[in-house]
Amino acid sequence: MTRFSLVLLLVVAVLIVVGCGDAGAPVLDTHDADARSEDAGARECSPTAERCDGVTDEDCDGVVDEDCDCVDGRTRACGTDVGACVAGVETCADGAWGRCTGAELARAETCDGLLDEDCDGTTDEDCACADGAVRSCGLGTGSCVAGTETCADGAWGACNGMTGPAAERCDGVEDEDCDGVVDEGCACAVGASRPCGSDVGRCALGAQSCAAGVWSECVGAIAPIAERCDGVEDDDCDGRVDEGCGCTDGASRSCGSDVGACVAGAQICAAGAWGTCLGAIGPRPETCDGTLDENCNGVVDDGCACTNGASRSCGSDVGECVAGAQTCAAGAWGLCLGAIGPRPETCDGTLDEDCDGVVDDGCACTNGAACSDADACTVNDVCESGVCVGEPRVCDTPPSPTCIGSALRTYAAVGACAGGACTHAPTDTICPFGCAGGACRECSPSWVFSDIAPGVVSNSPRSVAVDAAGRAHVVYGAAGFVQYARRTSTGAWVSERVGSGERPEIARSAGSLHIAYVERLAPGGFGLRHRFTMGDGVWLGADLSAVPASTATPIALDALGGAHISYAVRPTVGSRSLSYTFRRADGTYPVEPVVDGPVDVGHTSAIALDSAGGVHVAYLRPYGTVWHAHRSAGGIWSREIIQDSVGSATDPSPSLAIDSSDGLHVTYSDSVSGQLRHARRTAAGTWTVSDVARGWQQASVAVDAMGGVHLIAVDALGSGLGYARRPAGAEAWETETLRMAGFVLEGRPALALDGAGGAHIVYYRGAPETLRYGYRAACP
Repeated sequence: MTRFSLVLLLVVAVLIVVGCGDAGAPVLDTHDADARSEDAGARECSPTAERCDGVTDEDCDGVVDEDCDCVDGRTRACGTDVGACVAGVETCADGAWGRCTGAELARAETCDGLLDEDCDGTTDEDCACADGAVRSCGLGTGSCVAGTETCADGAWGACNGMTGPAAERCDGVEDEDCDGVVDEGCACAVGASRPCGSDVGRCALGAQSCAAGVWSECVGAIAPIAERCDGVEDDDCDGRVDEGCGCTDGASRSCGSDVGACVAGAQICAAGAWGTCLGAIGPRPETCDGTLDENCNGVVDDGCACTNGASRSCGSDVGECVAGAQTCAAGAWGLCLGAIGPRPETCDGTLDEDCDGVVDDGCACTNGAACSDADACTVNDVCESGVCVGEPRVCDTPPSPTCIGSALRTYAAVGACAGGACTHAPTDTICPFGCAGGACRECSPSWVFSDIAPGVVSNSPRSVAVDAAGRAHVVYGAAGFVQYARRTSTGAWVSERVGSGERPEIARSAGSLHIAYVERLAPGGFGLRHRFTMGDGVWLGADLSAVPASTATPIALDALGGAHISYAVRPTVGSRSLSYTFRRADGTYPVEPVVDGPVDVGHTSAIALDSAGGVHVAYLRPYGTVWHAHRSAGGIWSREIIQDSVGSATDPSPSLAIDSSDGLHVTYSDSVSGQLRHARRTAAGTWTVSDVARGWQQASVAVDAMGGVHLIAVDALGSGLGYARRPAGAEAWETETLRMAGFVLEGRPALALDGAGGAHIVYYRGAPETLRYGYRAACP
């Protein structure tokens, strides 16, 4: 056999042995029964765990020894040969490198100056010195002697054999503290002496000696003393004799005065100061005797009004007065004795009591005589103390009651007289059923109507509120402006313009009115407005241009009179989102979404507050779903469906009211069934729905103090108004339709109840154009 044939046979044998384990051989997919190797002669591969042998693909995935760190049996160097370290060997077993054997590893430096024990290429780093090294330490100056220190464990040890610095002995020879200066800080050299003190005046010098670098006390000196004012020596040794002395001891001088009744005395000097003035007679108060100058000022009896014992006449002899007499005592005139002085005129027509020479001067009349005070509001005028006075006229005949429009005017039983005529304060009381013959008509459940604003064209929402006196307050839109109207005590309506805008809503609390509305902004936007008055006729509030409201703006007030407003915003054409705002005490208006996300809502919503401060909003969603949203007192919103599938998103127009038990009342139109519906939610959260009337829509709801429910709606079938009432505790509704000739309604009517349960409604009649008001009493 040739060499070539032998080689070829050997290659074929190797290929047969290797089979599917060869990394270069084709791989057979064992999951496909039809798969075949690219080599027709290859055998099938049965996968097992990889052996990390560097040759065979035991798991048949086409890769040899994946996940193996090394090939079993192979070795490699480990560790390091730097410094004192010696490298070792590690062997591969089961595809992972084993422990490093035979290596000498790094250790802490021994500071021997020879080896790099930590094998970082540097010998004895971080060592202060080499063990066994010796160096000089301490000072070698002055009295100090240097020592030596030895290195151990890489650090210098204690300094041995050293004499260190000591305190200076002030001997003038040695530098004991070894700073190169002898006796620094010493006041003197030991053993030295010097004179001390003074030799001026009576003083004499002494001496001081140095001990331990400090001068001793002054010995043998005569020290200064206080001046003795003797006129001889300088006792305080300042070079001056008797300075500060007022006189020389033992000297004398005259003192006092010899003027008038005074006598001079004498003073003697002692301790440099003049003593008491002895033997003198000093000044004393004048005795007003007319002879002596007792105060010694050279003037006899100065300051005396008179001489003691003198007398004079006093008072007056004019009219009814009689003169008296005064006597001088202690230099002053005494009381006027025996005199009869002036007194007020008695207006008797005979005597001059005030002694001015004129009888009854200042008197307008003679006492007791009849007179006239020229005042028609007094009677029985008579003169008293020279003045004409009368008794007040009694006004006890008031005018009869009269009718002023629909109000009854009565007058106070007791009046007041002014300008000669009696006037009685009037009181006007609105007669709910009209006034006739000076009296209010009897209570009747029939409706009474009046025009608020004839000729006003307004299909904008209008709103009504009632005050504690039962007077109605109305807001409405007209020609792009918001108008406010109130009913006076006579039944007449007065109106004023609040601002430019439309779609207003009104709410009232004690003493204040609040209005919310929208104003058109350029270009094409809307801004929310809030105005209020505290009963003084001045409208305050805020123009919230940053709050882009675009529909009706229902408003409700909390227990403190704070305003809460819900409103819709049109972010895009054809869609609206519902938001809520309220006025904080600082005048700001935070904004919150009522519905999460830009979800479409209807044109209108309704808002009310419960006794805990929770906010409730009724609104519509697409395809006529009526919703209720609640904001807790803590600011958390929750939402629920009242009724689904009630028709279009605009027809239902929900209205909302809350009774005294925090029960919710929502009215809305169900255009699918054609019914006006009332939904009530108890405080426990349960909803019940009832039908009110077919064909009614655009309703407003209110609850009276007894819990009775009232609503006013548009009767689309009868082209009029529908009014419904369900008394507290009743299940059935009492309904009536209000029809009038030529009656055409536009927009939703408004409803409010007074404290007695009387109904106040506002609606728009389009033929002829008139904003109207209606009232129906709640008769017993």
